[in-house]
Order: sequence, then C-alpha cells, then structure tokens
Amino acid sequence: LLGVERQGYFALLLDRAPLYAVVVLVLMLGVLAVSQLLISFITRNLLALRDVMLTVQDTGDLTLRAPVASRDEVGAMAQTFNAMQSAQQDVVGTVRQAASQLEQGTDEMARLMSSVKDGMVTQQSETDMVAAAVNEMSATVQDIAGNSAVTRDQSTQADALAREGRDQVLRVSQTIT
Repeated sequence: LLGVERQGYFALLLDRAPLYAVVVLVLMLGVLAVSQLLISFITRNLLALRDVMLTVQDTGDLTLRAPVASRDEVGAMAQTFNAMQSAQQDVVGTVRQAASQLEQGTDEMARLMSSVKDGMVTQQSETDMVAAAVNEMSATVQDIAGNSAVTRDQSTQADALAREGRDQVLRVSQTIT
C-alpha cells in the first residue's frame, strides 16, 4: 500500500529507545535546571531575609528593613518582618518619649523638693529666732515680775512707814495742843 513497513512493537521500541532516552535526559536536565533556578531564587530571598534578621539581632537597629523582591511566601515574610520592625520602632519611640517625660518630671520634682528644703531651712531659722526672742521676753517678764514683787513689798513698807509717821505726827500734834 503506502510502503510503510510493519515492525513489531518491541523492535520499534528498541529502534527508538536511544531517541527516547535522549529526550527523557533533556527533559530531566531541563526540570533539574528549572528546579535549581527556583531553589536558588527562594534560597537567595530567604538568605537575604535571614541576614537582615541577624543584623537586627546583633546591632539592635530597628531601622533596618528586609528587601521585598517577590510576591510569594518569602516576600510575605519579608513584608511581615518589616511591619514588625516598624511596630517595634514605634514602641521603642513611645517608651523613649515616656522616659524623657518621666526624666523631666523627676527633674522638676527634684527642683521643687530643693525649693521646699530651702524653705524649711529658712522656716527653721526663723523659728529658732522666734524661740530665742520668746526666751528673752520670758526672762524679761520674769525680771519684771520679780521687780514688781520687790516694788510691792517696798510700797507696802513705805505705806506702813507713812502711816506710822502720820500716827506720830498726830500724837505729837496732840501733845502740843
């Protein structure tokens, strides 16, 4: 008919086996090359993310960000890491601001306490002066009280002497008359 030679299945397979082997080998090499490229791409992005994380761990620099080079899971991890860094940076900023306000409040309180202490020292000094003045006034009052008692006694004696003198004058005047 058409001149197609009829061969057996096994003979045909053996005849074409080297060609199939070469095709399979080329396909396997292609798959291997593509998988190596894919592994290299994923590994490169993972290593870049790991390097940034280790640098942040070693330095504590919260401004470092991981490069987002893809839209796959590794890229999502890098974006999540960057968001976490931003959140931590905000928290640290808030804590620093609170610490600064606390330091300012502490400084103000220390200044006020120093002013209160100075006022207390001044008040103590004034209290000591008032106490000394009260002691002097008390001594003066005691001197006055003592002098008043002496004056009273002398006044009583003078009154008695004056009565006695008046009585004598009356007696002398009666004797003369």
